[in-house]
Amino acid sequence: LSPAPAGMPIDVADEDCAVPLPPAKRRRKVVSIPVPAETSIHLTEEERELQQRHECLTTALQLYQPASAGAQPGLRLILPPCIMEGENHFTLCPLEVLATDCLHRRWVAFAQFEEILNGMPKTSDTRHPSPLEPIMQDQKTMFFGAYAQGPLDGLRTQTRRYPMVIRLLNTVIHTLCGPVSRSTLFLSRNRAIGLRTDPNNHRDVPNYLIPLSNFEGGQLFIESQNGDYSLDENGMRGYVHEVTLPFLRFNARRRHMVLPWYGRRLILGAFHVKETQTLSEPTRQLLMSLGFLLQARLTDKGHGVAGCVGTCPSAVCNGAVCFD
Repeated sequence: LSPAPAGMPIDVADEDCAVPLPPAKRRRKVVSIPVPAETSIHLTEEERELQQRHECLTTALQLYQPASAGAQPGLRLILPPCIMEGENHFTLCPLEVLATDCLHRRWVAFAQFEEILNGMPKTSDTRHPSPLEPIMQDQKTMFFGAYAQGPLDGLRTQTRRYPMVIRLLNTVIHTLCGPVSRSTLFLSRNRAIGLRTDPNNHRDVPNYLIPLSNFEGGQLFIESQNGDYSLDENGMRGYVHEVTLPFLRFNARRRHMVLPWYGRRLILGAFHVKETQTLSEPTRQLLMSLGFLLQARLTDKGHGVAGCVGTCPSAVCNGAVCFD
């Protein structure tokens, strides 16, 4: 081809100047993740947070919809202020890598919680078995964070081993429940709990239960003299509460138990031990770096003063509540 004279336009559509296109490349299949809606610049910080939490709950409710080909229900995440992405360290643990990836993408599929639980050490937690439900072969429960047994307290065994998994679970709590006080988490599958109370729990901080699978039954019975449900003809009375998204909040210092269910019952729970003042300062700092919100102390009147402020969840994503 001869160069065009100076000042003359070049016709790039000319067939003589056509350049063959490179062969089309096969692209990797992209997983579809819900994208947050545009937020108005006129919203306050609190209104923006409520809107984000409402959008996250909307994605989570896909758990109750019929499964469709290629669709995987999950939860879009809101990172708590005390959890930084840069805190993750290099690790060869596949569960830690999985949790780090979920935090980076701000998204976790409900099926991945089962994967996390399956990859953890086996446990033999058979305390408070239910007379209504036999112990299942695949029953498994993992605890993280602080423990309190009488005068003893400290860190749960797996707390230092799975820091990114704990950050992921605390992010789920923050996303669905808001900035609520908690010192301990548990992830359990098919755990049948008989009638019990939790006297070592903080008297001013409720327990939270979040379902991570779709099951039938499995409600929580909570004792109440005015209740409309009786465990048997001569048994105690109480109320029965559904364990559904976004969460169930209740007072675990009242007697309670899990009723029979059908299916796979996967639960994420959060609670606060009755006192963390005796924990060493490095231990408290570690817990808060993992996303726990600790009550700093008890006042003379018994009201909690939060070390990291924990408030009640917003009305837009309130779950079922039984705290009386």
